[in-house]
Formats: sequence, structure tokens, C-alpha cells
Amino acid sequence: MRAEKDRSPGTRAGHPGRRGGPGNEGGNEVPALGQIGKYELLHSLAVGGMAEVFLARQTGMQGFEKVVVIKRILPHLANQARFVQMFLDEARLAARFNHPNIVQIYDLGQDADA
Repeated sequence: MRAEKDRSPGTRAGHPGRRGGPGNEGGNEVPALGQIGKYELLHSLAVGGMAEVFLARQTGMQGFEKVVVIKRILPHLANQARFVQMFLDEARLAARFNHPNIVQIYDLGQDADA
């Protein structure tokens, strides 16, 4: 299970997952941690008791690119209905809010490998 949250490119300048920022002076690509659906995982941001959070990149046609944050339920909890339900409840609740200090949820899905 995963939830995608938008991350505006200008809010974290120089992050190691971003091209051309400090620590990536040559503009070279940062090696990805893997793929979840249409999202390329760039950097692990945090791990909690129920989920982990990654900086990721969504790419599309003609050079479209968007930096996002992915929250993924921990693998050992993904098969436990109680934890999956809590994750889904959190996503549904957070999707109801629209405030500049609360991240927006743009995608919720399930990937065979995640």
C-alpha cells in the first residue's frame, strides 16, 4: 500500500535526491532505491512504527517530472488487515483536508512489490 503526497520542488532546496543541488554538483542522477508503480524512489526520509516515507520522482511523457513523497506501509505489516485498514483510514482522513500546512494526497494505490 502506498500514498503519494505532493512535494513542491522549491520547498527543500539542495536535497540530496534532487538534481543539481548540493552534494550533486555535476547534475548527475542519484541512484534510485527502487520503483513503486510509476514512482522512482530516490531517498528514504523516515521510518515509523507503521510506514516508511520516501522522496520519489514521477516521470512522464516529454520530460514531465514531479518530485513527490511516498508513504508506504511497512512490508511486515502489509498482510495484516488491521494495519492496512488503519493506513487506508489515515489516507481517507488526510484527503479531506485542504490547508497550506497539510500535505495533499494525490494518489493511493497498491503495488505488487510494495
